[in-house]
Amino acid sequence: EETPRTRWQYCVDVVASYRVPDFGAGKFTLTAGYNINDNKITDRRTSQQLIPPAMRFEDARMRRFMREVFERVAYGRLSAEEAALQLRDSGTALLNRMK
Repeated sequence: EETPRTRWQYCVDVVASYRVPDFGAGKFTLTAGYNINDNKITDRRTSQQLIPPAMRFEDARMRRFMREVFERVAYGRLSAEEAALQLRDSGTALLNRMK
């Protein structure tokens, strides 16, 4: 499979919005957007094959650990920063024990 390489010449995004005065019928905002871009494909390269995930990530212990961390974040018991640290530290320790 080939992956194209592009070179951007220019790209313009314009967004405008106008809030219509309230005439007793509710609030209205009109929004318009415009995009124009010019890019050229300069080269095509063959992409590398996808590497399948390590079997240790498919292990039931690892899946359970990740599910527990994500559930704690979803229920507000753990912040995203705390989850990232726990995934890094405890996840690495778990992976090392599974070698």
